[in-house]
Amino acid sequence: MRMDHYVKTGDDNIHMANILYSFCAIAVLVFSLMSILGRQLWNDFTSLEVLKQNRRQRREERRNMDPNGEETEGLTSNRAKNITANQVAWKKLQGDVFRRPEFSTLLCVLSGMGF
Repeated sequence: MRMDHYVKTGDDNIHMANILYSFCAIAVLVFSLMSILGRQLWNDFTSLEVLKQNRRQRREERRNMDPNGEETEGLTSNRAKNITANQVAWKKLQGDVFRRPEFSTLLCVLSGMGF
């Protein structure tokens, strides 16, 4: 069989050790990648939960407000909205992320050919 040559371990033959080393290296890389991705996803989900809680809190505040009071927001209110830097940066980046490239067919052909 072909695998007998790689599985045998002896004095001059160290193929099995190389296979085990490569599996260990792959396991370490996969573990480190999974821990990094897991940490990032955990942070993203917690930030989304905080945003949801803030929205719920603002919604409850709006429901509990007096309809004829000064705190109502709408088209006629003079209150400035709080805009964060993340919202501004995303609005600037949104046009570049979702825009169609100028030569999209050429990009498709070149990427399909492997350039």
